[in-house]
Amino acid sequence: MEAAYNNWFHGYVSGFNVYWHPRSGNILGQATWNEIAAFIDVQCSGNQTKSVAQALDPLMTDLIKRQAHEKKGMPRPSVLTVQVTCRQWSDAKDDKVLRVFWGGAARGYLTAYNRWGRDTSGDFLLQNNDELIDRWINDWCEKRSSSSILQSMDPFIKYIDKERAAGRINPGSMPANELVVPIT
Repeated sequence: MEAAYNNWFHGYVSGFNVYWHPRSGNILGQATWNEIAAFIDVQCSGNQTKSVAQALDPLMTDLIKRQAHEKKGMPRPSVLTVQVTCRQWSDAKDDKVLRVFWGGAARGYLTAYNRWGRDTSGDFLLQNNDELIDRWINDWCEKRSSSSILQSMDPFIKYIDKERAAGRINPGSMPANELVVPIT
């Protein structure tokens, strides 16, 4: 179970790295998983009605402060801390456990977008859309075997936003038509 949370958390950190302050590198800096897990445990044990994502807010604030003290030199590219390739995703198409495990990183990434992206009003899909997310990753990976599955998340967010702006998707709804994954 800890491995699943670790994987979700690293997806969350990847999304945070992209959406909070692009070009800031990796917000984790020198923090270890044990240090992070202990912080989350303290937050969750004292706030049992909060979600894990809400419990991460003080952690992320602490990491932002740390990074401000450690930051030296030029801006760095945002770091995706989960590197599951599309080839690995596709090869595991019949392994439901591995797919759920790796998909957890994508869901963590989307959770970070919900909390730190340009629209922090809540879940941009407003419901648990595991099937939609998995379909998007499948379609994205079909043409990009060397890409990371997390690289598919920003185009996914932009696709949903575009469909919603065009009136084809209501907030919190799934697309009625087939997903159209851009070739780029």
